[in-house]
Amino acid sequence: ILNHYLGKVVVLNFWYTLCVPCIAEIPDLNYLVNKYKDKEVIFVAITQDSKQQVQTFFEKKNTTFLYLQVTDGADIIKQYVNAPLKAKGFDEYAFTDIRPANIIIDKSGLVNKYFFGGLGGHINILENNIEKILNEK
Repeated sequence: ILNHYLGKVVVLNFWYTLCVPCIAEIPDLNYLVNKYKDKEVIFVAITQDSKQQVQTFFEKKNTTFLYLQVTDGADIIKQYVNAPLKAKGFDEYAFTDIRPANIIIDKSGLVNKYFFGGLGGHINILENNIEKILNEK
């Protein structure tokens, strides 16, 4: 999935429809999508929820998420969220549901920054990291 985006900054957002902090950060994340729509930044939202669950969620909440959507993404979540936590010595099962998680991948395809838990005041940190990568030569 990510090889297609080499040469671009990729922001992955891991979320699910019953996650209150995931829902709370959607407006801030949509702000970033709009800010970087003309730049080399790709935003991808990944959830283990089904396509139908996500559609129903958006209809009920009368909202939208401007990120590209990947549904039924349990395997991707294990690779990008659970594996790094396990590598740091955490019990993989204790952190199976840590979301939201936001991961920035640089232009060469390497993970640049992880954010686990809701962004809250960290939206500026996410934005600053995107800017830093974009300005690298």
